[in-house]
Amino acid sequence: MSYTRTLTFTPGPSIKREALTLTAIVGEQAGLVHASFSLTQRPLYRFSIDIGPLIKSEVECLSALHAYHQGNKSFFWDGGPYGTIDNYNLVGEGDSIRKDFFLPNRYVTAGSIAVATYSPVTQETSLWSTAYSLNPNPGLLVFATIPASGHDVMAKWACRYRVFFSPEGIKLEKVALDLYQAQLMLVEAPLM
Repeated sequence: MSYTRTLTFTPGPSIKREALTLTAIVGEQAGLVHASFSLTQRPLYRFSIDIGPLIKSEVECLSALHAYHQGNKSFFWDGGPYGTIDNYNLVGEGDSIRKDFFLPNRYVTAGSIAVATYSPVTQETSLWSTAYSLNPNPGLLVFATIPASGHDVMAKWACRYRVFFSPEGIKLEKVALDLYQAQLMLVEAPLM
């Protein structure tokens, strides 16, 4: 029986994150092309990762991982510095109607979430402990008590990223006797 593994790099490599905007051409009228933006609730991310120095056995492991997962076989990655949001971040604004709010990430670790609302009028922050639930795979907060109109809904959390290797693969470079550098690109997979 197979199970999903989470990839972790230790010590932390150099990581760059880029948000991808998915667009699609939906038609053409009078010579103008019309495009539809935001085809997903949140952006998908592409990560450029530089790892090293690595020894030969680590390079062989990374190469084997790539060989197994090429062809869009997704796997979980811990997200490095992007896997934990330590400070409260704005995820929406209450309107006295809406009770569902998407976090910017999917695959949220259930025990990691903390939710608060902030009133710009009174400048008070209220921590929520039980009046919401979390659907972790899509990163959806559902409030039992609807946040008041004008209140900022904020959260902090930890997550994993379901990713696959970019078609460019990985680049390995021998930089010294038995030492290597690796460059790889991971692209976040849409919610499955």
